[in-house]
Amino acid sequence: MPWNKATGKRRETTLNERVRIIELRSLGMSFPQIEAETGVSRAQAYRIYWCWKMHGNINPQTPHTRRPPKLNDRDKRYLVRLSDAHPRAAARELLHESRLDVGVSTLRHYLRSLQRLVFLARRKPWIGPHNRRQRKRWCRLQRKWKIAVWRKHCYTDEVYLQIATGTGYRRKVRRLPGPNAAYDLKNLQPTFVGESIALGFWAGFTYGFHTPLVPMRKRTEDERKSDSDRLGFDSHQYIHEILIPHLQPLYKKAGGAEAGVQTIEDGASYHTSIYTEKYRKRLGIERMDWPSYSPDFNPIENVWLLFKTNYRKAVWERRRIPRSEKVALPVGRRLEPFLYHYIFLVL
Repeated sequence: MPWNKATGKRRETTLNERVRIIELRSLGMSFPQIEAETGVSRAQAYRIYWCWKMHGNINPQTPHTRRPPKLNDRDKRYLVRLSDAHPRAAARELLHESRLDVGVSTLRHYLRSLQRLVFLARRKPWIGPHNRRQRKRWCRLQRKWKIAVWRKHCYTDEVYLQIATGTGYRRKVRRLPGPNAAYDLKNLQPTFVGESIALGFWAGFTYGFHTPLVPMRKRTEDERKSDSDRLGFDSHQYIHEILIPHLQPLYKKAGGAEAGVQTIEDGASYHTSIYTEKYRKRLGIERMDWPSYSPDFNPIENVWLLFKTNYRKAVWERRRIPRSEKVALPVGRRLEPFLYHYIFLVL
């Protein structure tokens, strides 16, 4: 745009200036010469001549877009509700969903002004105030245990191996600043991602004895009990596939209820259900009262840590990530001898 000598500001070219530029260019003058003759920059002169050459029009083909329109208070409130309902949505997704006539950068600017900032999603805290009190109470009761008492327990637990890819990265959320919004359930990092394939194993050990590595079978569609059934591991499976064939023989080898032996199991629903408790009493197996969210108290967790590490090494040596449970199961079963070795190290 040429300069206005009176105000010192830029101005749009007039109709006479555009006609003069086209005439000079038709006479064979170069754009630097046109700039010296008319005072219009060579870039502007080129655009005017190109528009006339391509469209036969000396006016701009489209009007200047200028600034995008501002959002009114109603649009801002709608944008806040939309952002709070979908904290993991990107700005482009929010713009597409809102149908607002603004650009992506304008939408981001309004979200920042409304204190909807982008943070890395925090992981769910393991324990809360109630769990802390439970753990302290349990530790006070068992703080004077001797080695002989620890050996009179059957330590059991499950481990889940996530074998799908691209699900472990930290996600971003758009939320208000502060710890209250950070630990809101909808703003937390997902604990289990639905697209992943988790492979479960169960094992138990006591002093001098151990069980085999037992795969936790997933139920089929024929075993679905209701429309809301997610085909997870249930109490019936635990009793007939783990408790009776594996845990009961281990419990008897450790001395049984006569020797004061107790099993250590976490608070999973299939451990604490009424159906499981009924079978446990029928078989004469005593379960120790265990505080929730306390996997660090169970010595078998040290075994699972080494088991997961060696599983990743086995997958890396295989140079192919298992894509299904059928392929991943043999990889885990081949590590069973290492599992027994680690159990004896813990003992």
